[in-house]
Amino acid sequence: MPAPAWIHDAILYHILIDRFAGFPEDAEMRALKPEFAGGTLQGIRGRLPYLEELGVNTLWISPFCAGAGYHGYHSYDDRSVDPRFGTEQDLRALIDAAHAAGFRIIADWVPNHWHESHPFFQRALQGEREYRRWFYFQPDGSHLGYGGYGFLPKINLDHPPARAFMIESARYWMQMGLDGYRLDYAVGPSRDFWRAFRREIKALNPEAVLIGEVWLGSVKKRDLPQVDILRKEARWLRGRIPKGELQREYAGLMDGVLDFAAQEHYQRHIAKGTADEQLLRARLRLHQRRAPRGFVQPAFLDNHDMNRFLHECGQDRDRLRQALAVLFSQPQPPILYYGTEIGLTHTETVWSGLPYADLATRGAMIWDPARQDLDLKAHVQTLIEARKRNRSVRHPEAVQVL
Repeated sequence: MPAPAWIHDAILYHILIDRFAGFPEDAEMRALKPEFAGGTLQGIRGRLPYLEELGVNTLWISPFCAGAGYHGYHSYDDRSVDPRFGTEQDLRALIDAAHAAGFRIIADWVPNHWHESHPFFQRALQGEREYRRWFYFQPDGSHLGYGGYGFLPKINLDHPPARAFMIESARYWMQMGLDGYRLDYAVGPSRDFWRAFRREIKALNPEAVLIGEVWLGSVKKRDLPQVDILRKEARWLRGRIPKGELQREYAGLMDGVLDFAAQEHYQRHIAKGTADEQLLRARLRLHQRRAPRGFVQPAFLDNHDMNRFLHECGQDRDRLRQALAVLFSQPQPPILYYGTEIGLTHTETVWSGLPYADLATRGAMIWDPARQDLDLKAHVQTLIEARKRNRSVRHPEAVQVL
């Protein structure tokens, strides 16, 4: 089954709910700490005119279910909206308003793990045999946790009741009108789970898009039991697993995956290299030719787990403008991380190894026009307009870079 036709014309805007809009005046200071800054679903709805003016047509919002972290990835209730983001009615209102304004809207879905406060895990800890089978308990009483963190127990999605619960939870929110999911840590659950997940979501809405986060990131050898990729032990011993090779293995399980391999090329040739655009385009062209037919690979310069591209450029805005021009001229759907268009950046690296270093790349959106880079924003708008003028973009030279 090919990816829905609409995703090929998508221009995605990646939003962290808590950091985008609807927050109080002190949000910038609060966003420097691992706590809720106050962003809401209602806040996003209020900024739809801004996004309309920018020109994007697809919103990707971070997880909205009740959880223990401001970012939404530590859920403890997959059937309710986190009250700090709003209500179920607020979510419905955002979806309806987005559709009325011509946007598609997809949400992050996190099936691999829960926060330890999830009631099912608490029942497992209390010795209930049925719920212990929902997780990966070891003979010594310990359990597998995402990233090696015990407070994020990995869910056994090959246990039928756990699988059914997770899929039904995803269907629940899909019925509200979501246009698809970005599937967090897709290398964690089994391939059999993803087949079942795809089958059930597509039965509900054939036009829903499923985009996986296929990235090993900082996975170490001790973490291999947490991932379910083909020939993992042999490949790990062999050395580095190429990102593009790993991405392509999810064709047929999902409509596509986020293009971490392409992001590596932008990083190497523009942010850290000689800014040789011709070489970058050649590398991207070769990479894209290897993709399975109909398999979509939305491309991006940065996201919430890595340094913003402007930081990687040493705050060189000309390099950022150059990278954006290439990004928007490529055949795959581009993703813009919130704030990139107005020059949102940071000084500290997320790779320091210090606790909560990723806060650097998750700063509060700046809404004061006097503090925005309006020239950069205009550049992004021009690139988006150029892309829209040629809706049949299918190879790297199809749109002239401005």
